[in-house]
Amino acid sequence: MATDKSIKNTPAGMPDFSGFVETATGFPPYWNPEPGKKFFGQVVGIDFRDPDFIRYTLIAGMDMDCATGPADDATPVKVLKGERFNVSVYASLPLDRFLGEYVLVESIKKVKGGKGDMWRFKLLSSPETKAIVAKRESIFEWNGTGKPVVGARLPSYVGDSITGSLPEHVTRAEA
Repeated sequence: MATDKSIKNTPAGMPDFSGFVETATGFPPYWNPEPGKKFFGQVVGIDFRDPDFIRYTLIAGMDMDCATGPADDATPVKVLKGERFNVSVYASLPLDRFLGEYVLVESIKKVKGGKGDMWRFKLLSSPETKAIVAKRESIFEWNGTGKPVVGARLPSYVGDSITGSLPEHVTRAEA
């Protein structure tokens, strides 16, 4: 069998892979809050792969410092604009309301909370995004926690973009 000389043991007619770039697999790098630290990105999903450690997945709207590996032995990495990164779910940061939208988040400070330490954040979005989120919230009921109430009827785009299916207690809105 003929092979491409630039890549060992490849059949003839294969593309030249020398210009290909690596794509990250596994968990994307994660952003950790520190006072004054910011991120800007598009919320694209919620990562439920580890039910004990749920995360939001975003596409970076700017270059930023993140980390990989265990938190107690983190390796700093630079996430470039357009790359994916994760943010932990924080009670005070309702990113699930902003699925598909761009947000600017600044961590303000760590405070003592009823269940341990918590973070305060400043969450900014464009006026258009704020209107989109308000319209979504007017379509179905919210219980103030950023989660739909039991029996809420959601538009079809909610759920499929997150997990591919809806939880059994949520019904899809009919068009």
